[in-house]
Amino acid sequence: MAVQVQVHGAGVRALRVYLQEHLSPDQRKEGATRQLLDAKNESLTVVQLHQSVELLKELRRKDPNTPTVRSLLAQGKGSSVKVVDSEYVPAEEPSEKKQKYLDERREHLLRLDEEMRYGRLVKNVKKQTASGELQRNLTSVKQHLSIGANMVVARIVAFIVIYMISRPLTDNETTRMIAGLGGAIGMMFIEMVLFIARAAKYDSLEQEQHRTKSSVF
Repeated sequence: MAVQVQVHGAGVRALRVYLQEHLSPDQRKEGATRQLLDAKNESLTVVQLHQSVELLKELRRKDPNTPTVRSLLAQGKGSSVKVVDSEYVPAEEPSEKKQKYLDERREHLLRLDEEMRYGRLVKNVKKQTASGELQRNLTSVKQHLSIGANMVVARIVAFIVIYMISRPLTDNETTRMIAGLGGAIGMMFIEMVLFIARAAKYDSLEQEQHRTKSSVF
């Protein structure tokens, strides 16, 4: 059951008398103000109390000595607050047409929500055809073959270079061969270090891409 708060007492009459005497004729003719100043009604509702506060504020701008609502309600025997029952107004049932519109609107919003969720799920999925996948695999194979061929050729070149450099230094063929093999082994270590550095660089780039890639949710 709904309730309504009302203010009763001599202070209410004092407030009405003061407003009646100090408000302008135009203000007293307003509908809400006329109802507020109705002497037949011996109570004030919460809305009328707020209206009285606003009217006194306007009067106080013109006259700083204007009393407050509290001081006016305290005059005479003062005032009291009562809680009274008010008629309960049930919520209006939506019409069939309005209910149909609400159902359609709800379905439309649900469909939009599902589409947005699906869009977030597939936005990072890259569409790739069979030819594109084959091209990517061929590129990867070429890169690996290039690295392997480079390692083999580098060792052969290192062997030949060291062998040719050692020819003026010694006439012993065995010493030349050993020097060439040493150069090839040294080049193998160099290529191994470069391969490890290249692999570490690729790993760091891949991890960076995973960190910067936005989540699908």
